[in-house]
Amino acid sequence: MLVERVRVGALRAACVVVAALVPLLGSAAPASAHGDELLFDGDLLLFEGESASFTGDVHYHRLVAEITANHPVVVSLVDERTGTVRVERPPSLEVRINELVRCCDDDAWTPHHLVIENPGEVPVSVDARASLVHDDLAVMAYRAEAGTTESVGILGAAWAAVLWRRRRRDVESTPRRAVVSLAVVVALTLGLAAFGAWRYGLGSAPAVVAGTGDVPILPRNPIVSRASLLMGLGMIGWAVAAARWVAARASMPGVAWALTGVGVAGAPAVVAYAVATTYGTAGMPVALAVAALAPLVVAAVMAGRGSGETVTVGSDGTI
Repeated sequence: MLVERVRVGALRAACVVVAALVPLLGSAAPASAHGDELLFDGDLLLFEGESASFTGDVHYHRLVAEITANHPVVVSLVDERTGTVRVERPPSLEVRINELVRCCDDDAWTPHHLVIENPGEVPVSVDARASLVHDDLAVMAYRAEAGTTESVGILGAAWAAVLWRRRRRDVESTPRRAVVSLAVVVALTLGLAAFGAWRYGLGSAPAVVAGTGDVPILPRNPIVSRASLLMGLGMIGWAVAAARWVAARASMPGVAWALTGVGVAGAPAVVAYAVATTYGTAGMPVALAVAALAPLVVAAVMAGRGSGETVTVGSDGTI
């Protein structure tokens, strides 16, 4: 039984991971620009009128920064090619930035300069930490890379296959495993969002991206973003919780199972709402939510029928 569970879990994780990685592999050039880059982390001494500049490459990255000084400083992010100012903050003693740089569709690697300037007439001591974190949510929402749209269909198909295979193998779960799995995923996501909002001053989806970018799960590199990896693991965690919830139907009271299902189905809906409101477009976030919920609803109905009880599915996909 233990070996069987391991096999099913490995298959499930592999399918979801492959589907989640499709946007990264859609085309050769953008696929090489999914990493994070630390621009600066340390102390600076800027004399009157002096500035410090740090170069990084941008392709739908977020500039996340926490800068404090004993006298006001000006912070800006400038496109090296065109001189366009992408991000700018007026003179201040404390600067917190979490801002998407929606650039550049025509070039995977676009050099930008982070400039910290002392506009005053006295020396300034600065404590700065700034990095570029790749924003996969923005890439998905704006369909900024080839293969992004197709990956949603592949993700839905892979998820349906996982649920079907699990049902065919008649794998059972316990209520405790289903509830604990969901609680862990939700708690970690909310915790990272709270951390990102506290540190960089912006909530919702941007806070999750910024918070995950600070987790030292792997060294910063130009290939795989920390945020990308952690959000992918979050998707896997939700899939595990959802599959365990479906499989717990036989051992879980009907009311408790339905209430847990509201939480399971509600998670993708909440994420879709947060992403749609953040980036101002609903098409792709809704499509991704449907890809997650449609196979789950079908599997839940089949599980309900198998238990001899009726399962009611609402118009919004909740159970």
